[in-house]
Amino acid sequence: MRWNPVFWKEITVDSRSVRLPVVIFIFNLILSAAAIFNIYNLNMHARLTAEIQYSAILELYSLISTLEFVMLLLLMPALTAPAICGEREKDTLDVLVSTSIHPRSIVTGKLGSAQTEMLVLLLSALPVQSLVFIFGGVTMPDIILVFITYVAAVMYIGGIGIFCSALFRKNVMSNAASYMATAILTAGTFAACRFYGLLRFGQGVFEMYGGTAAGAGKLMYLLLFNPAVTFACVINLQAGSGDTLEKLASLAGPVPRNMITANWIPVSLVLQIAAAFLLIGGAIWLITPGRGRQDRRKLQEES
Repeated sequence: MRWNPVFWKEITVDSRSVRLPVVIFIFNLILSAAAIFNIYNLNMHARLTAEIQYSAILELYSLISTLEFVMLLLLMPALTAPAICGEREKDTLDVLVSTSIHPRSIVTGKLGSAQTEMLVLLLSALPVQSLVFIFGGVTMPDIILVFITYVAAVMYIGGIGIFCSALFRKNVMSNAASYMATAILTAGTFAACRFYGLLRFGQGVFEMYGGTAAGAGKLMYLLLFNPAVTFACVINLQAGSGDTLEKLASLAGPVPRNMITANWIPVSLVLQIAAAFLLIGGAIWLITPGRGRQDRRKLQEES
């Protein structure tokens, strides 16, 4: 197997940097402090009432998992957005694409190193997250499902970041676009569904979904591309009511019962991974000589 030279170079540079160990230490320190505080409160409550609140353990699991997911949303754009445009600002991108290294290797190498760094951070928190096994309530398949959701989000948000990095020439623009796209996908789609649902309710729009208002209607299917909603459904399945439709109803109003809503988690994961591959393909196309926007502009200027 031949290593991707760009990936190998990025991994080597990252392994020699103190940034990743410092981030891992601070992140796990925060998670450990939250876990210790939660277990301390559980112990004090047991001493006072002679009963153990097992629901607090599930709350701890939900808290730690949510903190990891929020960290993913915040860090992934910062890791991927400067990947390509950083080379362009240093005037080394043209050198890279003029070598025997295929543009696909450049994009996947840059993206793969950022994804590896993020997954190392998530895996480092696994011991803290596994504290729930002491008391039960969460099984190993549950942990695996959460990490599948993490991996899908890493690919999805990373794909957005690498596409913006290939699209824009400056780091500032690329970072801003990556965070804006992430915000629109997470908070924006949710706000749009809530607003549209309230608007329909105000106009007296009702449908036969248990005799209640129809909520966001077909607009709710935009939430299939919202990684935060997918994660919320996964956590609700494991540490909440266990009813995905109920969770969706709390987010977007009453929802219809069909094949998509009944299999919301797998459908959303597949769609987000597919979108990630499309974004990665778009980034490869943008930096391919003779096809990208930058190269077309150069040809127009020369002519």
